[in-house]
Amino acid sequence: MKTAFVVCALALVCMGVTVNAGYHWDDDDSGKCDASSFDFFVFTRQWPSTNGCSGSLCQNYFTIHGMWPSNKDGSDPSYCGAKFNSDAIKSLETVMDKEWPSYQGENDSFWSHEFEKHGSCACNLPTMQTEFDFFNTTLVW
Repeated sequence: MKTAFVVCALALVCMGVTVNAGYHWDDDDSGKCDASSFDFFVFTRQWPSTNGCSGSLCQNYFTIHGMWPSNKDGSDPSYCGAKFNSDAIKSLETVMDKEWPSYQGENDSFWSHEFEKHGSCACNLPTMQTEFDFFNTTLVW
């Protein structure tokens, strides 16, 4: 029973956990951050050695890959306009280095990509209005 539970839990983590956000895509192509632009979040984790990490810097646990606004029909929003400001998350960097590292480059570049592509499309939600909010909320998951 314990083994079955662990396998099931790992499968959920590997596939990404989805959370219904109750929002819908606005097809006006305005590029604006719009809280009605997605149906749910996909929260993804990664196993270091399967994502390019090798050697002593690899953690022996799943780390965060991202939190992605998504739609049921697959037309997921991306690059909704907000630009990443690394100064906004300075107070989170110690935790981010451990829980949300890049295995294929600099952490700041990875975080910038994740925010500009995904976080910028969730910025009208009260808990994700800024870089700090987006990353801090995702870390809590």
